[in-house]
Amino acid sequence: MEPITYGPHTINIDTLPPKSIEALVRRGLTHYLGNEQAAKVSGWKDRTLAERQKTDPNAVLTDDEVAKVKADYVSAAVAALTEGTIGVRAVSGPKADPVEKVMRELAIAKIAENLAKAGLKVPSGSKTVTIGDAAYTRDELVARQFARDEAGYRAKAEAEIRRRAKAVEKAEGLDAL
Repeated sequence: MEPITYGPHTINIDTLPPKSIEALVRRGLTHYLGNEQAAKVSGWKDRTLAERQKTDPNAVLTDDEVAKVKADYVSAAVAALTEGTIGVRAVSGPKADPVEKVMRELAIAKIAENLAKAGLKVPSGSKTVTIGDAAYTRDELVARQFARDEAGYRAKAEAEIRRRAKAVEKAEGLDAL
């Protein structure tokens, strides 16, 4: 692993004692799964309550609603963590594996199809779409799709890549005519 620079300090992770690495991982997980997801829940609560209070000034959120949204955000965060997509922006992150790129395309197409049935669109950037009592970004919706059937998406993506390669070969053969 590359050394990490913090101010004037350079830390080589590979040389840290296991206890130090474990402590950093625990603190990082606590922050990522706790603080970061709590901030998302707080934003959801503010948006949802404001929306509800437009029609009912006495509207409130139930503890069960909030707990479900929190659980959904944490589940999506764990999925992003295990998939290696945490901190990776679709537009500016490292070049994606071709299979993973097509998997994402297929997931977004499926999400768009499902949302269209409800008259909704796939959100862009950090925007969210509300489904039931929870608000989701596009990346969170994709993570939920992968959590449901990552192997299926991988198989479909591999098949699609093979189909595209055959189409390219066929088109190149037409150039000889």
